[in-house]
Amino acid sequence: MTIRRMVLFLTMCLCLSQVLATPYTDIEYSSRKVRQLVEGLHLDNLPKKDSLIMVPQILRGKSITIQYNESGFLCHAGISLFSRETKRIAGQQFCDFIERFFLELCEQQESEGVMSKLVEYTVTLKLDGIDYGNGLFRSLRKVLEEMDMPASFSLFLEDNQGRGVWQYGTHVLTLSFPLYRELIEGTDKQESDELLYIKIAESKTASMHDDETLKSGVGLKHYVKDIYVKTGVRYQLQTLSSDVYYRKQGDNYIPLFATDYPVLSLNNLFLIHSNGKKVNLKITHRQYGHFTPEITVPLHVFMDIFSEDFTCFAHTGELEDGTLESIVVFNHKTLNFIHMLRVKTTAKDVFISKPVLKADFITNIPQHYLKTLLK
Repeated sequence: MTIRRMVLFLTMCLCLSQVLATPYTDIEYSSRKVRQLVEGLHLDNLPKKDSLIMVPQILRGKSITIQYNESGFLCHAGISLFSRETKRIAGQQFCDFIERFFLELCEQQESEGVMSKLVEYTVTLKLDGIDYGNGLFRSLRKVLEEMDMPASFSLFLEDNQGRGVWQYGTHVLTLSFPLYRELIEGTDKQESDELLYIKIAESKTASMHDDETLKSGVGLKHYVKDIYVKTGVRYQLQTLSSDVYYRKQGDNYIPLFATDYPVLSLNNLFLIHSNGKKVNLKITHRQYGHFTPEITVPLHVFMDIFSEDFTCFAHTGELEDGTLESIVVFNHKTLNFIHMLRVKTTAKDVFISKPVLKADFITNIPQHYLKTLLK
């Protein structure tokens, strides 16, 4: 072997070792589900970074995607079925779930194992209208291996049910699944609580928002004196809403934050961005297993974390001792769960130059538990 070839060979070996040189014992996982799927690949080593790898004993002709999060945890493993653009359009968490779920099915050794998983998760799988296990549809691996990529894909989310549809050649593959957090996110409550805490701790900035002053009163209703309300949506309780209050100043309507209306002003803090930029939240995060870490975060940064995937509702009232209490509920737009923030303070503490509001934060709660929590 010439020196040039030897150098080339050693370079290739080094590059390969950098990609596939991490034993299972050195990997940290974001969830037990991801760990279970990765261990089901039965590889000696794992990629150190985001990679596409071929595992013929699992599936031929399609890659397995391995991805890490910003904390260095291996956070996703699945059959690679979607481009980044498709995930952006359809929704990454749903595409990741489908990739992860198909990998779990492909790791089953027999069709009975696939059927068992479909029943366990209340999922249906059809090929050209025929349920899995019937007719000629008895091998998911064969279908995925024969599916031309990229296939035409559509995702439908309605009435607590999701449906993914692939059209390729003369065939239509349909996956129907319930929309609940544990299935779609692939985490239990303890894991979800921990991941959300990390996300809050690592969030430093918020998205830019336009000036929230209104130039006209269109869409506003008179509330009292010079105060107007933009009526929002009610959630489970009549008092829990997304109503936002404004004060008329000249020809403009300014988001209300004034000492003469402490209850409405505090409520506004959680529903509109402009008033919360100088406010900090000191949060006690009541996680699974009575674990209660504390964290302090700017209010507008905290609220921005939930602005895309959740609808926010709030209610503020005055207690018998004069204390103000705000209940803030973040309702996930597609999955059946909520987070709840509970803030207790005084009117005096709300209007100091740099308020720090103490809050309890309960997360990843099934929606129907809300009334129980408010008792």
